[in-house]
Order: sequence, then structure tokens, then C-alpha cells
Amino acid sequence: FTDYVNNLGFDRVLGTEDDPLRGSADSISDKDLYEMMFETAQTEAETENPFFISMYTFGTHASLDSTDEKFEDGSNPDLNKYYDMDYQFGEFMKKYEESDFAKNTIIVVTTDHATYEDDSFDETFPDYERLVITLDEIPLFIYYSGIYAKDIDTKGRNSLCLAPTVLDYL
Repeated sequence: FTDYVNNLGFDRVLGTEDDPLRGSADSISDKDLYEMMFETAQTEAETENPFFISMYTFGTHASLDSTDEKFEDGSNPDLNKYYDMDYQFGEFMKKYEESDFAKNTIIVVTTDHATYEDDSFDETFPDYERLVITLDEIPLFIYYSGIYAKDIDTKGRNSLCLAPTVLDYL
């Protein structure tokens, strides 16, 4: 994945083999990744130059289990990985909201695809129905100081609309 990201033209790529790989499938855990992202944002904010940071988590991918937080007794890998993702994101947002750079930084959260509906997913969420097992809704979360929550029906638009939406805010 690092080779793939290096080809996208970013100035720097963090999270390489030099960093701790405590996550599932030899990846950085969500906890370590959110901590690294916060520290990087804090360092960039001190330069007083505009910055862009992109992050890709692995923790919620199919067949993986959390390496950090566990849901209840920890017996269900699907619940563990979603619980851990929520927990780590919540911890990041707490630190972000207390930071000096929160007043002029936009947080955008989305995904590249929905969770794959495999047997484990069906066992964990038996009442959840999809028309196509590989397609589902994905989140788009845009946050900055002073924004008010609002649900928006995108009327079928998809992730291709992300860049124009974010650029419009910028």
C-alpha cells in the first residue's frame, strides 16, 4: 500500500515499515494511526502554513479484529473492529477540539467503500439488508469549529463528488 500511496504525489508518506506495525495484517493500528495524524497536524499547524493530511485506516476491513479496544468480552471481531474505530476516532476528535489548530482546520472523513457483506457480517448484523452485498451507503463527515450537524440526501451522488464538495468549502 505504501508503494501505491507514494505514486500519488504526496510530499511525504508516513506510516511506512519504519513505523510500528501493531495492526492486523501487518498494518498500523487505528490507534497508532490517529495518534500519528494528530501529532503530524500539530507539527504542521505550528508552521502556520496551510496543510493537507490524508489518512487511510485498515482496522475495519473484512476478516480483521481490533488490536486495541474490544467490544464487551471481545469475542466478536466485527464488533471489536467497529468499536475500536469509533473509540480511536473519538479520542482523536477530543484532542483535536482541545488543540490550537481546531479553530482553522477542517476535518473530512469518508471511506473508499462500504463494509463487505460476508458471512461474519451477516451473523453479526442479521437484520441488515442490502440490495447488493458489495454496495452500501458510506459516510461523508465534514467538521470545523462552529458547523452545525445536518443530514443531506445526496440523491445518488457518490464519492466522485467529494473533491468538488471539499474545494467549495475551501
